[in-house]
Parts: sequence; structure tokens; C-alpha cells
Amino acid sequence: MHLIYLKILFFSLLLDTFISSHTNIPRINNVTPKNVAINISPVGPIPDVITLDYIKENLEQIRLIKDIIIKGKLKKLKVLKKKM
Repeated sequence: MHLIYLKILFFSLLLDTFISSHTNIPRINNVTPKNVAINISPVGPIPDVITLDYIKENLEQIRLIKDIIIKGKLKKLKVLKKKM
């Protein structure tokens, strides 16, 4: 039984050696900045939709929604306290 395991192990080692010897793996990195194509696209102008005024309006709307939610929760808590 041990002899069979040794034969399988030996065969797998030889197979691995054979396969790895026929693969072409570069040992050094031959990519230099001269060989690399760099595609840099310039950043375009900021769209008119995203402006400081637009951001301020959205923040104010978020604050109003937050205040409405908090007021609703406080009213529910007051009603629950009165029932107890």
C-alpha cells in the first residue's frame, strides 16, 4: 500500500516538474514607463447641476425631513407616556 502511495507521489512530482519546466514565466518585470500606454483624459468642467447652491438646498431639505421625523417620534413618545 505504501509503495502505491510513493509511486503516486513520485509521479505527481515528476508531472509537476515537467509542466512547470515548459511554462514560460518571466523572472523580471520588463514593463517600463516607456512601454506602458497611458490614457489620461482631462477632467471636464463640473456640471451645472452640482453647484454650491444645489448642495445647500439639498442639505436644507434633508434637515427639514430629519426635523419632521424627530417631531413625529417625540409626539409618539409623549402619547405613550400619557397612556402609561
